[in-house]
Amino acid sequence: VDISSVALLRLVYNPAAKDSQLVLSTEQAMPLRPDWLCFNRMQVRVERNLPLGPVRLSLFAKGGAVVGNLPPYEAFPIGGTNSVRGYD
Repeated sequence: VDISSVALLRLVYNPAAKDSQLVLSTEQAMPLRPDWLCFNRMQVRVERNLPLGPVRLSLFAKGGAVVGNLPPYEAFPIGGTNSVRGYD
C-alpha cells in the first residue's frame, strides 16, 4: 500500500468582463517513505463565452501533464460514465 500526502495549488483568473476563465492547478504527491510513488500533475483549463446575438457560444479546453510515477487510479479521466478504460 502506497500512502502519500498530496498538496494542491489552484490559481483562478476571472477578468472583469466575466466572459472567460483561466484555471491553473498543480498537485504534488509527497510520499511518506522513499520507495513509495512520487508525482506532480499539472492541469490547465480555459473557458470563454462569446455572445452571438440572442445566443451565446461557450468554448472550453483543458489539458495536463504528469511528471513522475503515476498510479493508474490517479490518471486523467477519459470519456464519460458510460465509456470503457483499459489498462496493461
